[in-house]
Amino acid sequence: MFYPPGDIGTTLPRIMHNTVKIPLENFLGIDLTNVIAVRLIYDGSSSDGILVSDILLSADEIIYLPPLANFSANITSTCDGVIQFTDNSSFFPESWLWDFGDGSTSTEEDPLHTYTDNGIYTVTLTVENPAGSNVLSIPAFIEVNRPDAPLVVAENICLGDTALVEATPLSGGTIFWTAADGADLGSGSSLIFPTLTSTTVFAQEWVESPLLSLGPEDNTFGGGGYFDGNDLRGIFFDVFSPFTLESVKVYADSPGERTIQVLIGEGGSVVHSLTLFLTTGEQVIDLGFSMEPGLQYYIKVTGDLVDLFRINDGSPDYPYELPGIAALTGSNVSGSEQDYYYFFFDWIIREPACVSELVEVPVTVNPLPVVSVSNDTTILEGSSITLTAAGGIAYSWEPPTGLSDPTNATPLATPLATTTYTVTVTDANGCQAIDNVTVTVSPQTAIEDQLWGQVQLYPNPASEVLVIAGLPGGQVDVEVFNLLGTWVGTYSISGTVGELAVQDLPAGSYGIRMVFGGSSYHDMFVIQR
Repeated sequence: MFYPPGDIGTTLPRIMHNTVKIPLENFLGIDLTNVIAVRLIYDGSSSDGILVSDILLSADEIIYLPPLANFSANITSTCDGVIQFTDNSSFFPESWLWDFGDGSTSTEEDPLHTYTDNGIYTVTLTVENPAGSNVLSIPAFIEVNRPDAPLVVAENICLGDTALVEATPLSGGTIFWTAADGADLGSGSSLIFPTLTSTTVFAQEWVESPLLSLGPEDNTFGGGGYFDGNDLRGIFFDVFSPFTLESVKVYADSPGERTIQVLIGEGGSVVHSLTLFLTTGEQVIDLGFSMEPGLQYYIKVTGDLVDLFRINDGSPDYPYELPGIAALTGSNVSGSEQDYYYFFFDWIIREPACVSELVEVPVTVNPLPVVSVSNDTTILEGSSITLTAAGGIAYSWEPPTGLSDPTNATPLATPLATTTYTVTVTDANGCQAIDNVTVTVSPQTAIEDQLWGQVQLYPNPASEVLVIAGLPGGQVDVEVFNLLGTWVGTYSISGTVGELAVQDLPAGSYGIRMVFGGSSYHDMFVIQR
């Protein structure tokens, strides 16, 4: 149902881009809260058309019309994959669903999206409000042509070691390295990490865009002079795709500081400002101004000192442009905008670098081997001991002196003096760890005093049994000899006290030799009956 039938008895003024208010007293008797649609009839009396949007009725709530989907992007062809999408839909959409054509979606109003794969993509936007929904799909809207990802080399290191990661650019660019948290790690085809513990490193190739020239080809194309009348003059320019304004050339008639500014329109907000000292004469000014797409940017000199050369004889031939990138469109001299060219010659610009996708460099950080070795020990001078090590597949003992095989896990050690042996153990991953064992070499006398100093033989003389006390413990081998050196018997004693049955031996004097742990002890006893 439409309210009211007929017209409201008024003619709308011919106003462009403005708000038209319709007096609601013409709708007397109508409950606006029940209005569900509004129809405006255009009689075609003008050669132009009309656009009606954002209709509000003075009811308690907004009267919705179904939304009309529309959108744009800051660029439609990219070599870094980054696109800023903007919703331009009409009639108050309250929800958005973007389909970027690469399997990714977003519900943001104005999403920033990064394409990782090259190709041509159809983008679809669905908008919705309480009155309905609408869909706009633009085929082949985005073209992505990123450089090939660099070739990377896997790295296999041991915990705590320095890592060398490498990548090969495939498009003649520069490799940039990034950590997992996005931190910049540097650039170059290789990167050295001291004591690497993290296994996530990314490589990306950046191919710098060439420098481009914008402006008159010949700076002497017209007549002019140095201008210092005010700080209002400048040049309008349009930006169609992102770039960096690297530098401009100026001609100064006097030295001094100048402030160069870029504004959004004449008198608008300042987006870039740079103050620097200029000498007299021709010079190039490095600016480094990053520019985003937009119309009617304005570049000028602000401050007390201008005094720069400009063309004022009507010879400029605007627009000076790089198709699809930027255009210089004129000055701000009212009525003579195309007749003046102010101050800034030889614009040098550079489009954004082309950027490959991030490639993870496989870095494996292996643990160190767990090494075990035999305990420190003491041996008698001239004796040997077996050393042991475990935890790897290869071993190297230092020093090799006195070792049967310094590359064996269990070499026999016969040191001439006290020695600390260090073993380097290598595992299957090539990782190494070290440990050591000390072998203390004691003189014979010191060992004997320690082992045999408490030995006693009784009764002596003996007749049936000879008791040996104060032994060092463990297995002691006992040999008995007569005075002619002839062996007459062997005994074995365990513990610190033992007995020898000597009742079968003839009376007389005998020698006794006890052996324990490579050490021996000699004594005498007598058999008497």
